[in-house]
Amino acid sequence: MVLALGIAGVTPAWADGESPLGYVEMPESPEGDWVLTHRTGSGHNWGRPEFIRYLVMVAQEWRRRHPDGPVLRIGDMSKPDGSEFPPHKTHRDGLTADLFTSPKNACHVNYPDQDLTLELARLMHDLGARQILYNGTKVVDNVPVA
Repeated sequence: MVLALGIAGVTPAWADGESPLGYVEMPESPEGDWVLTHRTGSGHNWGRPEFIRYLVMVAQEWRRRHPDGPVLRIGDMSKPDGSEFPPHKTHRDGLTADLFTSPKNACHVNYPDQDLTLELARLMHDLGARQILYNGTKVVDNVPVA
């Protein structure tokens, strides 16, 4: 669903794939290196071009390390215009994304193999993450930006 803002009959620029902030939409993975939680065109998958490149790099390296899974799943990012994105208090700067893995979510604090969770967090850190929000002590205690 596209929410038209402003005058009736005026279509926001991002309805045609453009963002007023210069954000770009995260593409579907042609090789299956990542999965989008929300389909393209949903308004959930927008970010700064450098952040999109970062996510692609993380997903490809994760897939190289774990070709049989779990696959990185990219959830809510930002809206194309950087507007509020309930229920998130963040997700407006084009530099934020919810990350999961599937079929089992190695990003969950109750995931039994926290070594795998730590590996993903370290990979994100090593490739340039500035902040990782996570509640599990193994990640928080071992990754400087967590």
